[in-house]
Amino acid sequence: MPTYRNFGEYLFYSYANLQMLCYALGAKKPKYDRLCYMIRAKAFKAYKEGRWNIHDLMQFNVAKIRENDFCWYCGRHMSPDKLTIDHVFPRSKGGGNDMDNIIMVCKNCNSSKSNMDLFQWYATVRHEWPPLNVLIHYLKNIYLYSEENGLLEKCDIELDEMELPFNRKYIPVSYPQPEDFDPDLFGTEQ
Repeated sequence: MPTYRNFGEYLFYSYANLQMLCYALGAKKPKYDRLCYMIRAKAFKAYKEGRWNIHDLMQFNVAKIRENDFCWYCGRHMSPDKLTIDHVFPRSKGGGNDMDNIIMVCKNCNSSKSNMDLFQWYATVRHEWPPLNVLIHYLKNIYLYSEENGLLEKCDIELDEMELPFNRKYIPVSYPQPEDFDPDLFGTEQ
């Protein structure tokens, strides 16, 4: 695992690992192989050098509007009138009412999450990985917030002294093997 000069590099490494997971799932590779690690290395280098960018949330916002018949957190299907709005970055921590920060979830997930950091909630309450789209959406939100608020060049100590709408300690820097992340894709039981 590399060392990070700043928070931006940490986010880039997390996002490069997420890209590796997305590739492996798309290629139906149960385990990471040499090509997966090469993809991660290329992505991490390109993000650090500024040749690649993490894009906005437009694609996810369109999907949230079109696919509004399930809870984005637990995946249960239900009619849109049974869903509630959750603020990905809690309003109590400065999260806004903009489309990037709003997601439709069931009442159970919304009340269970309360004002917790999304990754913290999945790790400590649900004890599972978020669905892939939620992982991507939340990590992009963290990156875009960090870029907008000048956090990318900050070190851990500086971030710990700030009130942020996310808990940086729960941002994953690595992800499980594809077969462990999505056993249904590979027909294996957990």
